[in-house]
Amino acid sequence: MSIKALIHTLNHLTIGEITALTYRVQECRNEALGLGLTQISSILDEALEHLEHADIKLFRKRIAHAVSRLGHVRDVADPVETLGESAQGLRK
Repeated sequence: MSIKALIHTLNHLTIGEITALTYRVQECRNEALGLGLTQISSILDEALEHLEHADIKLFRKRIAHAVSRLGHVRDVADPVETLGESAQGLRK
């Protein structure tokens, strides 16, 4: 899963069955770990802990923090991509 896909998945989590949310966050956590993003993986571990304790407010905060950190990683990995379509000519 790419960083962009991780951001998309985490941004589109909805409150629903806890087991489904847990599975999706664990999947993203494992992908982040596989990409060497240990800090983000730890943030997602914290989110899972808050979900387990039904603390939805802190769960959402940790998810938002993970998405923010992923955005920074994506920006560093491909700064031209973050400029949008107007920057397509810069790639050549």
